Amino acid sequence: MCRIALLEAQPELDGGDGDAGNMLIQGDNLDALKALLPYYAGRVNCIYIDPPYNTRSAFEHYDDNLEHSQWLAMIYPRLVLLRDLLAENGSIWVSIDDNEGQYLKVVMDEVFGRRNFVGNAVWEKSDSPRMDAVTFSYRHDNTFCFARDIERLVWNRLVVNEPPSHYDKTDDEGRRYYLKPLRAMGGQGDSRAARPTLFYPLTAPDDSIVYPKRQDGSDGAWRWRQEKVAEESDRIDWIEGRAGWTPYYRIYADRGAGRPVETIWRNDEVGTNRTSKAEIKRLFPDSSPFGTPKPEALMQRIIHIATNPGDLVLDSFLGSGTTAAVAHKMGRRWIGIEMGEHAVTHCKPRLDKVVEGEQGGVSEAVGWLGGGGYRFYRLGDPVFDANGAIAADIRFATLAACPHRLTVSTRTLLPS
Repeated sequence: MCRIALLEAQPELDGGDGDAGNMLIQGDNLDALKALLPYYAGRVNCIYIDPPYNTRSAFEHYDDNLEHSQWLAMIYPRLVLLRDLLAENGSIWVSIDDNEGQYLKVVMDEVFGRRNFVGNAVWEKSDSPRMDAVTFSYRHDNTFCFARDIERLVWNRLVVNEPPSHYDKTDDEGRRYYLKPLRAMGGQGDSRAARPTLFYPLTAPDDSIVYPKRQDGSDGAWRWRQEKVAEESDRIDWIEGRAGWTPYYRIYADRGAGRPVETIWRNDEVGTNRTSKAEIKRLFPDSSPFGTPKPEALMQRIIHIATNPGDLVLDSFLGSGTTAAVAHKMGRRWIGIEMGEHAVTHCKPRLDKVVEGEQGGVSEAVGWLGGGGYRFYRLGDPVFDANGAIAADIRFATLAACPHRLTVSTRTLLPS
């Protein structure tokens, strides 16, 4: 019999403004996802999960010593439910190491479709080698990203505050740029035979005529059509060398919104395991840090890429609460699910501090000053008994209530 349980509000554990639409749920995430599905199917813009890596290690808060087949049996139904919760333009991000990473990728291919695989962001989680390593000293984790529908995916480029160092020139207006050869280069596509319409003469500053020539002396091709060269002549710079004049074009740092998301995420940009443990220790100086948190800067990057302000973020393996904390600071709505007692001992106190305006992690970077709030829920008893009948203590009014109704009798449904 499929277990279906309702969520029960715990108003004494709410934090800040309970009407803010954010939810902290304590309970098994499989049951919690089933409870959310009738009201949030197709409404979650970004899902991030950091499931147990199944490394056969002892973790205080998780059973991370499952047999391989058990681990796959655990993750598969949760991914199916998460897919159904994901918006058509949304994405799911899953952190994993190499122990189960290849198998997870195959499972996600099946659940989300291979065409919807966006990529693998390799996070440099360590800034130094482990000197006791016998073979490889692992310094990275994988983060698989899948779209619900690759054709409708929402994707934001990274914000560039300072141009990279290769933008080494400045024009009269103070704009940074670098130069790139106007001649096409690389492969057979840079030949006259392959691109005959891009073989034409240009006039150099000394009135000499210049054609695109490959390094072997054969006819090549320009990158731009002749009309574009005329239209954007202000971007053309001529440089005289031993072989004569060569045209280059300017690429400005402010042309285009930000920079593309790359597949390697360096620790100096998004932090390390050491960073995240320090963040937790700063929040809870009198207790030992949570064993495997993620740095706030890492979550900031994912949430920035995958969402816009007001969008809904879900983490069903909430751990120490990083995803919810960062989503809150960035003005996103969030749902966090955590099974263990540390939903109360770690997640709630951390989120209370966020509501109060704590200034750790990414607070300064995103301009966080405090505010908002959340409601706390626990999973109630199953709706159905062992024979498939509605349990005796479940009332019809609870089952029939509209999603926007917050309370009916002693049971609580979900905020819209």
